[in-house]
Amino acid sequence: MNNANDAECGRGSYCPSFRVDRSRRTGEAEVRRRLLVAEGELLDEERVLLSRLRLLQLGWFSRVETRVERGSERGLVVLVVDVTERNTLIVTDLIVGSTKPEPIYGGLGLSQQNFLGRGLGLSGAFAYGGAPAGRPQDPDRFAARASFFAPDVEVPLVRHGLVLGATALLVHGEEFACGDPDCKGFGGNYGAAPRIRYERLMGEGTVGTRPGPFERLLVTWRWEAIHATDIGVGSSVAGPAILAGNSRLSALTGTYEMDTRDDFFFPREGMRTQFQVTFGSRLLGGDYEYS
Repeated sequence: MNNANDAECGRGSYCPSFRVDRSRRTGEAEVRRRLLVAEGELLDEERVLLSRLRLLQLGWFSRVETRVERGSERGLVVLVVDVTERNTLIVTDLIVGSTKPEPIYGGLGLSQQNFLGRGLGLSGAFAYGGAPAGRPQDPDRFAARASFFAPDVEVPLVRHGLVLGATALLVHGEEFACGDPDCKGFGGNYGAAPRIRYERLMGEGTVGTRPGPFERLLVTWRWEAIHATDIGVGSSVAGPAILAGNSRLSALTGTYEMDTRDDFFFPREGMRTQFQVTFGSRLLGGDYEYS
């Protein structure tokens, strides 16, 4: 299935045309706005090559080819962008396991990289273990996560647009609070082992911009409500760094990312570099200090 659209341009310029092979999930406008070239400009081969690389990085297409065709008049050319779309629904997490106190547990995560053909990212994941064997009165242990990501939101006066994201996380879990593998409680269904039972509810928001076509500069704020209960934990036992009772976590994370890979799934050239710093403090309204 093909879709081609050629527009008129002035002399000595070019006009990009968009052609989709086999599928029409991604709208023409979504491809055009990610090109580093514009109608009415002189043909710049380097910017055409960078535009092709940027489209491949999205992960929406298995193939991106560009070519120049003669226009309707002398001095006019048409830039044709020919893409083949790929499946953008991917499995991000697949968990299956078994232990003596937990005969079976598992989880699944899915991500859609091009939701509704608009370039939006949606993902979700869960893990479930239930109550431990021999302790049916214990609460079920599980985790669930949902995320939204908009990598390129058009905003007036912002050259490369804004980057927006949000994540929610809910966890009901336990962690052993005995660092010795020969701990006396590590037997049977571990019912006598010292442990910390906790519930976590987290929300995270991200906003950023693109200093360049292959760069991202992001700021993320994380807020988390935590409730933890000590079970058989003595003062001499080293447990996870979670405060007993109700507590809050608040942190800011700054991220700089540069990605020049030629493919999201199977890169053959380029690299991905990321620098990140996180600051959690009572100054931000939380109960934990870390960086």
